[in-house]
Amino acid sequence: VCLFVHGQNVVYFDKGRYKSAILSEISPLTPPIELVDGKAYNFKATTPDKIETVDGIFRGTNNMLYTAYDCYDLDLCTNIQPLTVETK
Repeated sequence: VCLFVHGQNVVYFDKGRYKSAILSEISPLTPPIELVDGKAYNFKATTPDKIETVDGIFRGTNNMLYTAYDCYDLDLCTNIQPLTVETK
């Protein structure tokens, strides 16, 4: 929840903590897509250290995206796009 904006600084409350961001860091939301259990997706995952683009599998039982090495809550993922199989 956004609490206030001062110049380019935004202060918001998320998961019990106050956080801030610079407006230049905020990117537009992608249109929502229906996620299918067991399907592969490409997405941007946010961690405390970095934002990285990764591929993973969606698990509908707990609404998380799993990669080979980690799992991400949907709240930490943006730009989620389905992966498709290409044949040549």
